Amino acid sequence: MGKGNYCPFDEHVSDFEMVYVDIPQFFTEEDKRNVDAWTVQALYDSWVQQLQDDVWNLLPKSFGREEKWELSEYILASNNLLTVRIADNEWSKAIIVRPPLKDGVPLGLAYHHMPVLARRIFVGLAGKGYDLYKRTGPWTSEKYQ
Repeated sequence: MGKGNYCPFDEHVSDFEMVYVDIPQFFTEEDKRNVDAWTVQALYDSWVQQLQDDVWNLLPKSFGREEKWELSEYILASNNLLTVRIADNEWSKAIIVRPPLKDGVPLGLAYHHMPVLARRIFVGLAGKGYDLYKRTGPWTSEKYQ
């Protein structure tokens, strides 16, 4: 089995762009025996905040911060066409770019802009040293390039 099992679920399951961002190993196995859980949680929380800040800094000025939860997805930012969300995956975070639904239907113009914004975010994160993976199936993914 591979990494990358989170998938947004709604009526339009394929109407999004997404990558998985590997959560770094903060300590070696040897170090973990000497570190308390609070330290590990503090490092993880700091990393998540840095990831959110890095995504935010890659967004065009038309986006506003949302910082709210919708089901299992944290909506980081949105504009009239797209939302940028973060979701937990077992060993990674999912970064999702998708249009909002208007009366149950995704906005058509958003489909033109969605891959452009997604590439801007994904390439920008890769350039900052994050390890990204693209979903290839229910339990598999491959390195994002």
